[in-house]
Amino acid sequence: MSETMLLTEKAIARLPLAETGQYKVRDVELKGFFVRIGRRTKTYMVQGEHWQDGCREFAVQKKLGEFNAISAREARTRAKEMLVKFTKGERPDEPDKPRPGSITLGMAWDRYREAHMIRKGRAARTIENYQDYMERLLGDWLDWPLVRRQNIWRNSWRRLAECGPRLGVDVRRRACGVASADVRWSVA
Repeated sequence: MSETMLLTEKAIARLPLAETGQYKVRDVELKGFFVRIGRRTKTYMVQGEHWQDGCREFAVQKKLGEFNAISAREARTRAKEMLVKFTKGERPDEPDKPRPGSITLGMAWDRYREAHMIRKGRAARTIENYQDYMERLLGDWLDWPLVRRQNIWRNSWRRLAECGPRLGVDVRRRACGVASADVRWSVA
């Protein structure tokens, strides 16, 4: 059950506690700001998400405070601050580092080189070409987490346009191959 209304002290005080479970009452003025009402408490919450290059990086809900502990005005101010942080890509209460289990392009390249090129006996020149492409042309991206293989394909055209049409497509195919092979290899 989710309702919408202007969240003020009086309006929230009039809302009944939930008989079972929880329900949300969203604010009509500030998108992402709401009150979660349970059987015992009413809690101010904020919900936001961060999008980058057409893909959602993360979505998060954050508790702002209990109804009687802070005012609705203070909770609304905190919610605005948190929403700005979310849109800038800052995760609340989390240091800036890759999440455990996330694979970066550099990690994928290392795994691919070991598991698919050296183990299968590829020519040294082939391995050197891949190494050159990854370090010289995609060096900025080696620390990026791999969310989807399509992200590399979609976002690489701008970066690789200066390489020339043939080389750019070749590097894109190789980077996507590294990413997809690593995902298959790490799952198996």
